[in-house]
Amino acid sequence: MTDEKRKTFSTTIYPSISQNFKVACVKRNQAMNEILEKLMILYTKGEINLEEK
Repeated sequence: MTDEKRKTFSTTIYPSISQNFKVACVKRNQAMNEILEKLMILYTKGEINLEEK
């Protein structure tokens, strides 16, 4: 992406969500951090929006 150095990012999340996400990434042969970065980029660009219920 850039020459920028990566930093550790941590947050709390429900274990079931984390496990389901991990399984989905493994099934698709994709790294969890890569997917999270792409989602963050799309969200900051306004290309995806999430509505609270």
